[in-house]
Amino acid sequence: MSDKTMRVQSFESATDSLGLTKRQVKRYSLDLLPRIIARLEENAPECETCRQLAQDSDYMLSLLPQIPNSRAERRTFKRRLKKMENHLLKAHRIVREGYYLAICAGIGASFGAALIAATDNPGFVGVGVALGVGIGATLDKKARDESRVL
Repeated sequence: MSDKTMRVQSFESATDSLGLTKRQVKRYSLDLLPRIIARLEENAPECETCRQLAQDSDYMLSLLPQIPNSRAERRTFKRRLKKMENHLLKAHRIVREGYYLAICAGIGASFGAALIAATDNPGFVGVGVALGVGIGATLDKKARDESRVL
């Protein structure tokens, strides 16, 4: 087990021991950091970008004890985290929890609105949203089963 893996596994206790408040954890998206690092390490053998971003995550983990306080440091920290997340989302087809549900519910509502325009029956919005939610939930479950959820 690598040193980084041990640091990530004890992440929650580390944030507690550092005295970080829930607001700070949320502000810096620290709940997402260990999941991103784990995915980067998982994909690093096949992906050069993941290897580089995993090295960058070492630097980000080293920053945790002296959490960035200035706005510029905070912005840099969040940009690096977003860069890692975007790479995983685009290159490795990893999605966030509820991604397909949100997309399909919106598409279903649009479909329902089109049916309303065609039939003058306002009940079709509910049908469209229900259809979208059903499809989205199924796609989310499939992504979860394939371990593609961040």
